[in-house]
Amino acid sequence: MLGAIPNPKKSLVIDFSIDKLKSTVEFIPLLNNKYKLTSKNEVLNTFTFEALEFLSLGVYADISFSRQDESRTELTIEIRRKVGAFDQAHEVSKANDHIAALFELISRCVVLTEAQITELETRKQNTPQKTGCMVALLITVGSVVGGGVIYALA
Repeated sequence: MLGAIPNPKKSLVIDFSIDKLKSTVEFIPLLNNKYKLTSKNEVLNTFTFEALEFLSLGVYADISFSRQDESRTELTIEIRRKVGAFDQAHEVSKANDHIAALFELISRCVVLTEAQITELETRKQNTPQKTGCMVALLITVGSVVGGGVIYALA
């Protein structure tokens, strides 16, 4: 891919402990259902969220924490495409919008009260899991054996 642009990434140091951030970052999907937690590594202090986007397969948002001292943590967010690399300015602009949204969500998560955390945990436990009942309609036009419609259950 010619002209690939590096993944957008932003870091900043905030005045909260790493433990506080790690304990609340998982509430991001409850505050904004656009983001879904796909993986986490407690040892490396990394969390990966995914977000779907119109007309693309979406992006991954890698959030990592690095302890500066007992009350300060460096927070880094990197956005990467699910497939391929960024090669258009508008894609980078959308990625920067994700970074801004995630910083906002993290700042909302970290100041939640105990009552709000309990409410969110209850909502998280009571949220039904998706079981793959979505029906996908794939339309194949101009294939080697002719056009057609394929129905698939996910």
